[in-house]
Amino acid sequence: MSTSFPPFQAKVSQFFEWFGNKRVFISARKSKWMIFGPYPQTGHRHRIGSLPIKEGLILYMARIDCYLISGADIYLDVDAAHAEELIDAQHLFLQRLLGINSRSMLAVLFTETGLMPIKIRRLLLALGRLCYMINLGDDSVRVVRSALLDSLDMFRMGYAGWAGDIAIILSSLPTPIRMTPADLSCLETVKAIMAKVAEFISTISRRRTYYGTVLSQSTIHSAS
Repeated sequence: MSTSFPPFQAKVSQFFEWFGNKRVFISARKSKWMIFGPYPQTGHRHRIGSLPIKEGLILYMARIDCYLISGADIYLDVDAAHAEELIDAQHLFLQRLLGINSRSMLAVLFTETGLMPIKIRRLLLALGRLCYMINLGDDSVRVVRSALLDSLDMFRMGYAGWAGDIAIILSSLPTPIRMTPADLSCLETVKAIMAKVAEFISTISRRRTYYGTVLSQSTIHSAS
């Protein structure tokens, strides 16, 4: 390590010669800074290592979120235990990014980053897929439309299926949302439910929390 300019310049000259022999060049546009000596002690509260929150969230959406939401619109989290590892992964990353203790309250992870709790996000993706299948119309010959109709019939008869699983998840929310087969086949109703679910992440309550999201106390009834 160089502590004065002449030795530092000598090392730079050696690097320059080596780069020339290897046909390697330093890109000034890609080079921001290089720290020599003690690491600066200012501006660390909003960083994970040397990563600012803004860049950390870009990294999260590019490299982590895609795995956490994989298959969310098809594979539903009926059993809460199935999503525990995904929830823990999201919490761990955001806690490290914000520099807060693992025992801290969870709500701050989402109020400070603007992200959505992964379980709510996965539920909204499933409801979005339902809207897509409803929007195909009764005249559609798409297999996915036939699959939806079969799933709704199974729900009416009391058998387990994709549509019934959505109803189970909605009814298991701290503020239950009761759905019928008719509700799940109505595009306007499903969109209204999506809006209600999205409101969960911004509603303030002192009594209930749902994986870091504070929920409303009012009971939500779906339109019949």
